[in-house]
Amino acid sequence: MEKQTTQEQLYDVWVNKVYDYLTAVGPKIDRCTSVLQSKPVLDNNLGVVFLGFGPTGDVNYVHVDKKRFYYGSPFFLTDKNEWRVWTKLYEAFDQIKYLNPLTEGNYQFMNATYFCAENTAKLKDELKLLEIDIRYEDVQKQCLEFTSELIHHILKPKCIVCFSVKDCYNPLKAQFKFDKEEVLTPTNKDKKPNKHIINKALWGKIPVYGMTHPSAAISNEDWDGIVRVFKKEMEQLGI
Repeated sequence: MEKQTTQEQLYDVWVNKVYDYLTAVGPKIDRCTSVLQSKPVLDNNLGVVFLGFGPTGDVNYVHVDKKRFYYGSPFFLTDKNEWRVWTKLYEAFDQIKYLNPLTEGNYQFMNATYFCAENTAKLKDELKLLEIDIRYEDVQKQCLEFTSELIHHILKPKCIVCFSVKDCYNPLKAQFKFDKEEVLTPTNKDKKPNKHIINKALWGKIPVYGMTHPSAAISNEDWDGIVRVFKKEMEQLGI
């Protein structure tokens, strides 16, 4: 049997902790879970973690499949070219001929929180009605702690891109306190400012960016400005 690396050993420990948490809490709140979309990159050379806030949809609890922590979502593996969140991002990077951040083995696509919800406000209200001692705020906090541990102590990417400032970047900032925050303003081909700004900060030692969710209505011209900013930033990080 091939000997595990330290990174792989740490990942196994993390998976077991998260699995135990999801299987304990999931049935109580009757919510399906989703953590990783793409399979983990555990070779100490990860470029980007693309981070969505959480899985959407009103889906009841389904037994957690531990294999997904090692192989990713089968739906992402087979159908990602039909996912608006992924295809819009890919097409924009492809237009400027800079696909390094979206090349397999150079990115990790995952959720920051792990329980399905059509929206967090609805899930908060539902949990208040259940006769259990579990608040949404506690669930969110624990999931974000797990995500932070995975990113900073195991994956150690060169940067993080949050899909949505309001729903992903801001909750992380509120819990972990980012440093050196600034706003990057993409420009269009006529040098006019793009309406879709990019937030940038340091989360520990890792640059973290917050962008408009890729599935939103973003014009091709605005996409061009967005990905050119990311190209400049990521090339400086060696991605």
